[in-house]
Amino acid sequence: MPAKIINNQGSLELHRADYKAKDQSYVLHMLTEDKLSKVIFPLGTLTKPNVRQIAAKLGLSTAFKKDSQDICFVGKGDYREFVEKRVDLHTSGDIVDLDGNIVGEHKGIHEFTVGQRKGLPGGLGDPRFVLEINPSSNNVVIGKKQALEKDSFTLKEVSFVNDIYY
Repeated sequence: MPAKIINNQGSLELHRADYKAKDQSYVLHMLTEDKLSKVIFPLGTLTKPNVRQIAAKLGLSTAFKKDSQDICFVGKGDYREFVEKRVDLHTSGDIVDLDGNIVGEHKGIHEFTVGQRKGLPGGLGDPRFVLEINPSSNNVVIGKKQALEKDSFTLKEVSFVNDIYY
């Protein structure tokens, strides 16, 4: 997993990988210093092309495997299919615009992610994007790209290793 652990004067810190395009430190935010002391991330200072080159020299079958754009453990399947097999989410609902007008239907909110453009109703002028997924109403709210931009946000469950704030 591309990320780095840096020892800063005896205190372990989780840092982004040098190769920012493949950094995955964001998924490790909850690791405490104790847990960081028990793991290593050998790919944190390597680029993806370097890793592929090393894998090829070792004869690994994954050396030239196509990069995953989905959840990595799903394999060849689609993440929607993976979720559908494990959770009963087959509750259809409405696709609505920012004014609450129904512009389409969906087969389940699990098929959407905020920011998604693909698979939305067409014929609405400018491209539309998923702005919000509302599980209580089972609605998917869509709108123009500008509506994705925010001036502020609220953080929940923030984890600062060693309670260090910068």
